[in-house]
Amino acid sequence: MIEAAPSNSPEVLTPAVIPEAPTALVAILRSKCFEKAPTLRALILYLWQHREEPISEYAIATEALGRPSHFNPKTDATVRVQISRLRQRLEKFYEDEGQHLSGRFAIPLGSHQLQREMPAETEAIVLPAVPIQAVLPPPPRHSRWVPILASLCAV
Repeated sequence: MIEAAPSNSPEVLTPAVIPEAPTALVAILRSKCFEKAPTLRALILYLWQHREEPISEYAIATEALGRPSHFNPKTDATVRVQISRLRQRLEKFYEDEGQHLSGRFAIPLGSHQLQREMPAETEAIVLPAVPIQAVLPPPPRHSRWVPILASLCAV
């Protein structure tokens, strides 16, 4: 089980605490972007632990966010708000500190599942922009004479 150390400890997460977590997740948890966000660290750890099973808002609220057992996800948007904040924080992390990482963690919109996105094996080839006129062949020169000749033959 993955557990975070108290947020006031100097070593927030150690490899012994998270033996099965990938290095990318440990990098996220130890980043400056997440250092003052213990709730989001706990949330991403919970989502990592339950990544292969369906997760309800109720379970996230009561097990990861410490909400009471009478939590009602229909009237309380806490989970949706925290998931949105986690998405934003992950984006910020990948823009700043996580640029060197090969894979990314993401939470698709409308979902609570943590997914790991790996880069494509082959990169797309980017072609330079070319005006459409340069791509299309020029019209044949005799094409403007065809209607004229056809009308002469008809007369």
